[in-house]
Amino acid sequence: MDETFLEEWSTKLNVPVEKLKQEFELAKGEMQSHFPNQAPEALFEKAKFKLKVQYKRAFMSNAIPLVGIVIASDAPRDMWGNIRAKQMARYEKAKDEALKTGDESILQAEFDNKVVRLAEVEKDGQMVEVIIPLCPRNKSNGEPSKVAGNDIPETEDSQTQLVYGICTPVGKTEARGFILELRGQACNQELHEGKIVNFKALKRAFETDKPKEPYNLYTNATEFIPTDDAYIKEGLEKLGGINGMITHFFSNNIATWADVNAWFKAKKEDPKCEPIPEKFSNNIMILPDSLCQYQNFQADAKNRIKLNICGMGDDVEDVTILCLADKKLDASIDFAQDSKVIALGRPFLPPPKEDGSMVFMLMTSGMFAYPDWKIPRVDVEKLSEKELMQKAPPLQKPVEEKKEAPKPVAPAPVAEPAPQPAPTTVAKGTDPW
Repeated sequence: MDETFLEEWSTKLNVPVEKLKQEFELAKGEMQSHFPNQAPEALFEKAKFKLKVQYKRAFMSNAIPLVGIVIASDAPRDMWGNIRAKQMARYEKAKDEALKTGDESILQAEFDNKVVRLAEVEKDGQMVEVIIPLCPRNKSNGEPSKVAGNDIPETEDSQTQLVYGICTPVGKTEARGFILELRGQACNQELHEGKIVNFKALKRAFETDKPKEPYNLYTNATEFIPTDDAYIKEGLEKLGGINGMITHFFSNNIATWADVNAWFKAKKEDPKCEPIPEKFSNNIMILPDSLCQYQNFQADAKNRIKLNICGMGDDVEDVTILCLADKKLDASIDFAQDSKVIALGRPFLPPPKEDGSMVFMLMTSGMFAYPDWKIPRVDVEKLSEKELMQKAPPLQKPVEEKKEAPKPVAPAPVAEPAPQPAPTTVAKGTDPW
């Protein structure tokens, strides 16, 4: 019986086909135990129906199946983090005052005003009391809040994460850039940057049909599943790899090293100057034609790795940029130092220090090497000096070789260059990429 429908469902539901196959086998076994006397065809249809009911909610979702490449992602941001911290700080302050003065009404007022509440939760098989911060009465703009007094959501439910890339709806040839907002527990997952993946998302209400504008997407639940797609591969080939796709679909976010140098000099003269150009104020800045000078994949206290990049022009006064990236970016960096790269992230240029020094920083969310300038990254095993000496081959005394005088060689005839074929051109508007 034909089970190819599982591959179609895998794309539509954004579920790995291997997982669907396992669940379908379990469903067939269950139907066999319930209806042992029915024909295999009937059991097949019952198992298929059971699997469909199992994913009923996903089938009814308006999320669109997409295929594309993730190029960058920001670190997840807790939408309620600051408010949660303020409510807890207010509670701790009242608690300290109540202990100092002996007046318990100071602390009780925080419960009466619905700043916090006391709750019992199960932890390690026992019920323990915890303090739950509550939503304040007013919003940050002073207006009354509709959720005042409700529990502030946990970080896992209130966080958001922006993801950037190129994609097209499955089965269509409508490739565009995309900006995807992951919400809640959809954050902090493996994105497989630089690889072709399937995922699902919803379009925002203000989504535009203009082909040069990026898709504006959001989702509360999806998975980025590595796949293979002929249309995306065609784009990679025609645009010269992922670097070409980035500059093609995110041209409005591209800054040059001349822009970087100009802003650096202007900031040094006037610390209050605005970013130059406005591209530095976008959610993400793209800086092509960069040289990766330095790499340090040892995570710091904030779980960040460090890379240095500079321009590749003739200007020796080019600024060196310190790239700070989350440790997870380490998995997608497959190039070594001295490779030509394209960097993506948020620029940050603080005012000069007292000694006049300045550091241009890029909160890096993506970095890829150009194919013709890529030096493969090789992680070398770290050995002690003693281990290195043990692994090193024994030194041998060099043997002197007798050198004979070189014999005269007649110059080789100069070959005439072969005629080159005329370059082929593609009519404007006929190439889908």
